[in-house]
Amino acid sequence: MTTLSPVPFAFGASLPEGRQVSYTSPHDIETTVARLKAEIAARDLWVLAELNPQMLLAKGGYAIQPARQIFYFHPRYMARLLGANADAIVEAPLKFVVLSPEGGPVSVRHPDIVAAFSGYAGMAPLAQELAAVTGEIAKAATAG
Repeated sequence: MTTLSPVPFAFGASLPEGRQVSYTSPHDIETTVARLKAEIAARDLWVLAELNPQMLLAKGGYAIQPARQIFYFHPRYMARLLGANADAIVEAPLKFVVLSPEGGPVSVRHPDIVAAFSGYAGMAPLAQELAAVTGEIAKAATAG
C-alpha cells in the first residue's frame, strides 16, 4: 500500500484583482458540482470535461482535499469568438474550479472573464456576455 503525501490547500490573504471571481457554497462538493453542471445545461451550454484533481494527484502519490474542475462552452460562442478575434481562442473553454478545504466552506471559482479577454481587440461584448452568464451559473449553483 502506497502512503500519500498530504498537501493542504494554502490560500493567500486575498485574490489578485482581475484574476478570478470566488463564491462560497453552502453545499458539499458533490452537490455543488451537480448544481453547477445543471445550471450550465440550463443555459444551453455544454460541459466539455470534468477533472478530479484529488484523484489525479493521488495517482502521483499526493493527497489533497476534494477538488473539481469543470470546463464548459458551446459552439455558438466559439464561432463568435473566432469571428471576432481568433487570437482569443486560448481563453476557451471556460472553467469553474470547486475546492473543499478542510474546515472551510466549499468555494466555486472562475477566471475573471472580462479581464482574461481584455487584451484582445473586439472581444469586449462577448467577454461581458460570457462573464454575465458565468456569474449567473455560479450564483444559482451556490444559492442556499
